[in-house]
Amino acid sequence: MKKTSVLCAALFGVLFLPACAGVPESAASASQPPASIGQSGSAVAFELNSAFFDLLEGDNAFLKQTRQGSCHAEITGRGTARVLYFEPFLDVQMILPEEGSLAAWREGYGEGSYLENPFVDDLPVLELTLEDEIDPLAPAVFEQDSLRQLFVTDALITYPMLCEGLGQTPELTHTEDVYYNAPIPENWPLGNDLEHLITGGDWHADFSVDELRLTVSFIQTDGEYVAYRATLSEE
Repeated sequence: MKKTSVLCAALFGVLFLPACAGVPESAASASQPPASIGQSGSAVAFELNSAFFDLLEGDNAFLKQTRQGSCHAEITGRGTARVLYFEPFLDVQMILPEEGSLAAWREGYGEGSYLENPFVDDLPVLELTLEDEIDPLAPAVFEQDSLRQLFVTDALITYPMLCEGLGQTPELTHTEDVYYNAPIPENWPLGNDLEHLITGGDWHADFSVDELRLTVSFIQTDGEYVAYRATLSEE
C-alpha cells in the first residue's frame, strides 16, 4: 500500500462527484497547509484536494465508490488499464492483473465507452491525470475545471502560484513539438487526425507532494505559464 500523510477532512464520497458534476463545493483538507500566493499584488489561496491522494492509494473498487457515470475504458500501450471520465476530465490508469489484460475486464466487457466502469474491482490505481481544454493555436486555456478538482481555487493556476504554494521551484523543461488532443468523449478512441500541434510547445515541472510526483504542464499565454495538465503518481 502506498504511503502518504494526507488526512481527509470529510467523507470521501462527498469529495468526488459523478462525471457530469463540477468542482466540489467544499474542499477536503490539503496535504499541505493552505497556501497564500501573491499574484499581481493580490493574495490568492489554494488547497490540494486530499481525496486524490487517497484515490492513488486505492483500487478500482474505491474508484467506483467515488466516481460514477459514463466513461471510456481501454488497455494502453504501456500495459495499464485505463478509464477516462469526462466533465470534469479524469484519467485513471491501473495496474493489470498478473494473468494479463483479459483478466482486467468484467465478464462481457472490452474496450469501449460505457455507462459504468467495466474493469474488475481489485486493480490498484497507478496514476491520475487531469487535463483541461485549450486552444493549441493561440495558445490559451479555456477553463481549468479539471485541474480545480485537485487545486481548489478560483484563481488562475500558474507556475509561480504553484511554486509559492508548494514551497518549491522545480525547473521548467520546454518541449517544442507537443501534440494536443482535447479531453472530450468524441476524441476517444484516439485518432491521429484529431491531434493539433501546440504553438510554441509546452513546459513541464515536477513537484513533490507527500512522497508523490506531481507533474504539471503549462502553456505560455499573455506572458504567464498557465497550467493545463497535471499527473499525480508515485516517485
